Amino acid sequence: MRLRDIIADNCQGLSVSDEDFMLRMYSSGLEVYKKRLEALAFDSGSILDAGCGFGQWSLSMAERGANVTSVDVSPIRAEFLQKVAEQWVPGKVSATAQQLDKLCFADNVFDKVFCYGVVFLTPWRDSLKEMARVLKTGGVLYVNANGFGWYKNLWYNQPNKVKGYDPSETAAKVLMNTWNYRKGFPLEPGLDILIEPDELLRELDNLGFSDVLQGGEGELRAHGREDVKAKSFFESEYYNDLGVYEVLAVKN
Repeated sequence: MRLRDIIADNCQGLSVSDEDFMLRMYSSGLEVYKKRLEALAFDSGSILDAGCGFGQWSLSMAERGANVTSVDVSPIRAEFLQKVAEQWVPGKVSATAQQLDKLCFADNVFDKVFCYGVVFLTPWRDSLKEMARVLKTGGVLYVNANGFGWYKNLWYNQPNKVKGYDPSETAAKVLMNTWNYRKGFPLEPGLDILIEPDELLRELDNLGFSDVLQGGEGELRAHGREDVKAKSFFESEYYNDLGVYEVLAVKN
C-alpha cells in the first residue's frame, strides 16, 4: 500500500485546517525530508522527534533506519502518526502526546533530539532544558527558530493567508508574546516567541552544549555529510534581517 493511501485512510477525525496542513506537509513525499536528515546525520540510533506534528520527519527517520520516539502536544496528531507508522514502518515509531517543557522520559536516554519548527511555540528555555536532560552525553541536538526577518516576511508578504489566518496580525501578536515571555507574563498558547540567535546559543552554552553550529534553515551539514544535497524550505534572510535559522549542538 502506498503512503498516500495509508494517510488517506487515517484522516478521519481531523479538522479541515489540520487535514489541509497535513496534506501540505506530505505533498512532495518523504524524499525531501530524508535528504535533510541525511545531511544532518539524523538517520540512525534512538531519536526523539520533539514536536512531531503529523510525523513526516519521524517516518523519514524511521525509513532511514532510526528508532524514533515522537511527541506532540496534540493527541490527535500523535494518534494519527502512530496509526500511519504502524502500517508504514512497523515497530520503528512510538508516538505520544506530551509537552516539550515537561517530557515524561528518564535522563540520558536518546542518542539524538530533533526539534523542527516547534520550540518557539513553547516556553523555549524550559523546553531546551528538557531536551538536554533526556539526551545522552555526546548526543546531538537539532533545533530551529525564526529570526526577526521571518516576522517582517509575515507582515509584508502575508504567506499562506486564508480566512481566519492573517499573517500580519500574527507578526504583531508575536512581538507582544515575546515581550510577555521575557517579562515573565502569561503567554498566548500556540503563538510564536521570537528567539534571537544569541539568546539560543547562550542558553545552549549554559546547558553544557559544545561544537555548536548555526546556519540558515537547510544549510547545516554534519561532519562527513558536507556533500549531501538537501533543500531549504525557508530563506535565511528576509528584508535584510535574519529569517529561519537552525542549530546543531553536542551535549557535553
